[in-house]
Amino acid sequence: MLLDLNEHLRGPRVDAALNALDRAALRLLRVRPRRSASVERLRLRSMAGYPIAVEIYRTEAVGPQPAVVICPDHGEGMAASRSAQSVADPRELARAGVTVAVFDPAGRGDSWGEDDHGGPEHQDNVVQVVLHLLSLPEVRPCGVGLVAIGAGNQAALGAATALGDRVAWVLDYEGPADRETNAALYGEDHPSRGADDTTWWAERSPSTLIRAARCGYLRLQAEEDHRLGDELRHAQRMIAAAAQSDGLRWLQLNDHPFNERPPRPRWMPRGRVAARAAVLHKIRALTASPTAPLPSTEARR
Repeated sequence: MLLDLNEHLRGPRVDAALNALDRAALRLLRVRPRRSASVERLRLRSMAGYPIAVEIYRTEAVGPQPAVVICPDHGEGMAASRSAQSVADPRELARAGVTVAVFDPAGRGDSWGEDDHGGPEHQDNVVQVVLHLLSLPEVRPCGVGLVAIGAGNQAALGAATALGDRVAWVLDYEGPADRETNAALYGEDHPSRGADDTTWWAERSPSTLIRAARCGYLRLQAEEDHRLGDELRHAQRMIAAAAQSDGLRWLQLNDHPFNERPPRPRWMPRGRVAARAAVLHKIRALTASPTAPLPSTEARR
């Protein structure tokens, strides 16, 4: 899809050239009839009773549309999804014909409660947004996609487990895998009550949560992680955990074939522009048809 080069050939000039090509690729991906996106602002209630601030982006289209929920990274909410640094802009996705929901997790932005750091409260927030989307007549009833940005994979995978086949797939953009990679990610700002708190982590470890999911799983990972640089063990661990799940419909790493667990992965090019193009491309591909791929789990062994 996008130009890639071996790591030993990389340098500032090469990266600048790649970014220029990535921008050109992103322009090509945007070549489609221009639609304007409208936004609806509302508040939902979590199971704990807290108001959750939500925005829904949509276009005027005929017939039921695919829908996705963007699950924000650690410490982030709706404002981050609309920023210039976003890799999943809801306005851009809506103009591509997708109904998009973004939200402030509990304790962030305009939502009440305390920041749950991807735990049960944040997972329930995602559940409530998905259920609301599925209640809308303009949303296709065959399942909602979850777009997890970084540590948003904790809330996304927990919600996918709770919702079963009402979630079609989870796109995991460079999310952590477990307590170790979370500790490397946040350092002294690590949000747990202690890295040895087994109960706390049992509710938030993506590599554990994915084993109970019943949807498709796509991992997008660049050769330079947006938070951890060249530390990519978390991507390998997530693919390994996904390969051990009998419930997943399918798994994919970047542009590798479905259900392949490659010994030498082809990582995405580095940089936000390349990531944004890849996320847009994958969401358009995954929402193009109401039928998700259902290959045999034997291919993952």
